[in-house]
Amino acid sequence: MTTGHDHPINRNRHPWARVLALVLILMGGAGGLEPRLAQAAPLLIPGKTTLYQRILTRPGAVIVTTPDSGREVARPHAFSAYYVFQVVNRGATDWLAVGPSQRGEPIGWIARNKTVEWRSTIILTFTPAVGRQPTLFFDTEAAARAVAESPDLDRMIGPLVADTRAGRPPAGSGIISIEPRELVDFDSRFYLLPVLEARQVMLDSGYRATLTRVASIPTDETREPSREPYRVGIVFVIDSTKSMQPYIDRTREAVRRIFSSVRASDIADKVSFGAVEFRDSVEAVPGLGFVSRVVAPLRLPPDHEDFLRRLDTIQATSVSSQGFQEDGLAGVMAAVRLDEWKNFAGKYIIYFSDADMREPPDPLATTGYVADHVNKLAKENKIGIFSLLLATPQGENSHRRAEQQMRALSHWDGAGTQPFYRVPDGNLADFGPRIDRLTENLIGQVREAAGGASPDLRDADALTLAAHDMGQAMRLAWLGRVRGTAAPDILEAWAPDIALDNPDNKAFTIQILLTKNQLSRLRDALTLVLEAGQTTLHTRPDQFFDQLRLVVGRAMREGTVDLPDPSRITALGDLMGEYLDGLPYQSELTGITPDRWRLMGASEQDLAVVRIRSKLRAYQEIHDNADLWRPLVDGAPDDEKVAAIPLSLLP
Repeated sequence: MTTGHDHPINRNRHPWARVLALVLILMGGAGGLEPRLAQAAPLLIPGKTTLYQRILTRPGAVIVTTPDSGREVARPHAFSAYYVFQVVNRGATDWLAVGPSQRGEPIGWIARNKTVEWRSTIILTFTPAVGRQPTLFFDTEAAARAVAESPDLDRMIGPLVADTRAGRPPAGSGIISIEPRELVDFDSRFYLLPVLEARQVMLDSGYRATLTRVASIPTDETREPSREPYRVGIVFVIDSTKSMQPYIDRTREAVRRIFSSVRASDIADKVSFGAVEFRDSVEAVPGLGFVSRVVAPLRLPPDHEDFLRRLDTIQATSVSSQGFQEDGLAGVMAAVRLDEWKNFAGKYIIYFSDADMREPPDPLATTGYVADHVNKLAKENKIGIFSLLLATPQGENSHRRAEQQMRALSHWDGAGTQPFYRVPDGNLADFGPRIDRLTENLIGQVREAAGGASPDLRDADALTLAAHDMGQAMRLAWLGRVRGTAAPDILEAWAPDIALDNPDNKAFTIQILLTKNQLSRLRDALTLVLEAGQTTLHTRPDQFFDQLRLVVGRAMREGTVDLPDPSRITALGDLMGEYLDGLPYQSELTGITPDRWRLMGASEQDLAVVRIRSKLRAYQEIHDNADLWRPLVDGAPDDEKVAAIPLSLLP
């Protein structure tokens, strides 16, 4: 939760304890190997009653039928994840009975020294190295700490990176590897960068950072370099309510001008446009016709003439909405859900409106999302969003809220300037050139990716600078895919989670691997919290926890959830059971106690309920997207597949 303080330490808090807590994973199974197994389930983590032991395999690991000299069962890929059912000692070596499923039988034995203990499913994924130095990996915590805490950090980080990139890290520095130049694309070349330990450090600048002990091994598979060209897809999300016709016309003018310049060029087949229009609730005002609709999907190969014909069909309605707000998030989500994004490397949405957006608990908000959760879903699909607020005099009372929403909707990590622009007074003479320059810059990225000259940014406005930073990030991801860039070839190393030269930038995105069952448990817990909140929020807020215990008890009697004894719920985090036991971190939701709830006040309580509702919608999107679910080991059943959930979407 934002405190309003602007000291570097406050701006840079790291929720590692929450991460470590939320992702300890549930395991189970049965078996009958030699030596004989006594357990019908994997071994518990010491001190736990529901959390099981798990390992990752090292390179060259072999699973055999019996310890020491058994017949080979499998040669798993590096970093395959297995449950541990039994441990026996043979001389100087411990052997582990392992299996791929928490309900199946163990398949054989593996030497402990060929494994890495994995107590949680926290993973890191690289962020694009734009506006920051690449991450250095160190052989020890002490070596990483010596650099991170050095008062000369600003002076030394550049030479350290340059020497390491040249293959000559300074003697005694402890540096063993460096982040690849191109982005290692998590979606096209799935990799594990699991966090094994984490330690807080304080930089000399006053920022906090986290040193992480990670494991990284390149995948065993080999891939031919891709010949995928760099294509750009741009979707306009257009407010077509009553006041918007001049801006719709000016957007058409910009697109026609762009088409005339690219139609006969060598990039015409590498740029595609789409359009979505939105209005507001047809339940409240049926005459509006629709909430949102896809006017023109992205096409490959592009059909520019068809797009222009479709764009001509967008006309501002003559019917007034109910109030000044519009359902802009419905339009953005319609664009995010377009299936055709998969054909493009540069993915952009350009959103403009003169109104703030409907968000829950507004009953007319159709998506159920708040703006920053839509932003996270877009970034999960590698889509960048530009927002333009037409700050007309008529909407003066909504400008502050609209700007907050649009900044949250468009936030892009690593951008020197954020992709948001407020058009003073909704001035059409200002809006038009902004759209022109923005679309020209995005299309120019195709030429730049093909080896063309970089744009001159000396007089660039904020939107153009943001487009350049976002384009760099997307090109790094594209280069990583086409060149098959792999994660660093290290077994274990220490690395800071922020950019040491620019601590406001993250070096990694923190993600959690959860199975569908675990995601369902989160959903069940938050659904009950939501029910209790909706029941008491405006009439009996002081009875929220009493109501929560009632709804949890009812659900348990009905057999619909597996949650802790309701009488033991003293904070929202207790619904997570052992996920949070003994850990100091208190998140925006899980640390709420009855006393804290009473002190929050009506507006903060309402916001907590709104964010729960939005997270539940996001969980459903993730659950239903088959492309996000992957097995961690060959032979794992479907319910053992995992999806990487951004930390920001967890309670």
